[in-house]
Parts: sequence; structure tokens; C-alpha cells
Amino acid sequence: EALTKFGMRLGTAFQLTDDTLDYVTREDDCGKTIGMDLKEGKITLPLIRTFKKCTPDEKDRIEKAVQDGGEDSVQEITSLINTYKGIEYSLEKAGRLVEEGKSFLEIFEDSTPKKALLAISDYVIQRKL
Repeated sequence: EALTKFGMRLGTAFQLTDDTLDYVTREDDCGKTIGMDLKEGKITLPLIRTFKKCTPDEKDRIEKAVQDGGEDSVQEITSLINTYKGIEYSLEKAGRLVEEGKSFLEIFEDSTPKKALLAISDYVIQRKL
């Protein structure tokens, strides 16, 4: 049960970090094209956070960008995500999930497998941004 809880939190943290990479990394760095989630109409936490915080006019622009999947909107939406700290919010949430996950490993004695799980946990939130 502890490993299941650990794994669920780590998996969610991995996905949240991956969602942020879509807005802040270059394809050369991690193989992701910037804005691909937006182009595909995927609503991720950085965008959700931004949508909750932005003005009605900005909400309209976000909705249009998601519907159109337009290449032209990526830079504008990325700028809004930066303005409303969608990346920081998502990474903080990922960090909290990793720490929660690690706490479930405390019941296990120190061992090579435990150290490996802890190292993987740290890597998840330190991926190239």
C-alpha cells in the first residue's frame, strides 16, 4: 500500500513537471516541441491556473487558442502562463507530491532500492527546465 501511494504521487508529479516543460523548454533539450499540448487542445495545470487568475479578455483568448490549436497563440499563452505563475504553481504542487510520496517510503529500512526510489523522486522535479 505504501508503494502504491508513493507511485501515485510520483506519477502525478512527473506529469505535472512534464506539463510545465511544454511551455518552458526547447525541443533540443527534452524532445518536446514548445506548446504542443496547447496545439493539441490539452488543458494542463499551468493553463488551468492561468485561466483561474486571468482577466475575462484573457480567458477568451485562452479559450480561442485551445479551440484553434493555433501556432500563433503559443507565444501569447506562454506569456500569460508566465504572468500568472502557472509554471511555478505546477512545480510547487509537483514538489509537494514528491515529498508526500517520499514520506511513504519512511517505513522501509535504508537499502539500495529505497535510495533508488528517492533518487528517482528527486529527478522527477529536477528535470531540465
